[in-house]
Amino acid sequence: MRDAFISFFFTLWNDKDSEDYAEMQAYSVKIHLLLFSILKSTLSFW
Repeated sequence: MRDAFISFFFTLWNDKDSEDYAEMQAYSVKIHLLLFSILKSTLSFW
């Protein structure tokens, strides 16, 4: 599940032609970590 999130966001945000490549990469990592923590909280809640 986590790998699916990672690959989805990296596919979504990684644009090697963009000069904001590194920034987007960092942003995608932050987003997937946020989603993963939310998912983990939800799962542990149930």
